[in-house]
Amino acid sequence: MMQEDVRRKLNEASQKLSSNLNQVQNNLTNLLQNNSKNADLQNRLTSLVNQLRNR
Repeated sequence: MMQEDVRRKLNEASQKLSSNLNQVQNNLTNLLQNNSKNADLQNRLTSLVNQLRNR
């Protein structure tokens, strides 16, 4: 009985850990995508500022 409880709790903890790791992976993927988008926006803004300066 006690051993089965320990097994069940370990299994639940393992599932939670797996879920959390998947969420971390998703968050990192989103951060990388946002970083890329931010770099693109920064490049566009720099280009616009340079165009305005050259007028």
